[in-house]
Amino acid sequence: MLELQKKLEDNEKLPGARVYDATIYDLVTDEYAGERRGKKKEPYVPSFLKDAVRMVNSFTGADNSRILSPRLAPLLPDKAKSRGWLSPTLFPFYRDDSEQQILPIPKILEDSGMNEKDREKILQMIMEISGARETVDNAMKVLEHLSTFGLGEEMLSASEKVILVFFLSFP
Repeated sequence: MLELQKKLEDNEKLPGARVYDATIYDLVTDEYAGERRGKKKEPYVPSFLKDAVRMVNSFTGADNSRILSPRLAPLLPDKAKSRGWLSPTLFPFYRDDSEQQILPIPKILEDSGMNEKDREKILQMIMEISGARETVDNAMKVLEHLSTFGLGEEMLSASEKVILVFFLSFP
């Protein structure tokens, strides 16, 4: 993985690598190639939409806001510091009083009067039926496999960086 990253960085320095950053128009006319080199093209966002997002951020104090974006049956709490407007968490597999949750599965099972052993068995059955258990098992196998090559920590840090860049890229 590290060798691949180094190879890609080396390839970016080659003379023909410019074609990957430029548009076809820039290549033909060579008019804007000097200005855009090293800069990423940002999508057009109307000013009223930018203002709306800034307003929501000023109310929430969070770096990331979700509007009308519910999370359905998440396994873990959201790590991103985001505040949702009309964005509840529906049927989460965990219990967290800090989020806007609707019908958390552990609370439903607890309110039904089941003892803890039965609640755990039902929760395991729900995870098995929904495919969540298989997904978690596969993720753990991949992480275990990567850690045997010494890449587990690098992969996790790279994932964290991608998440931070993604969530911080929206003003």
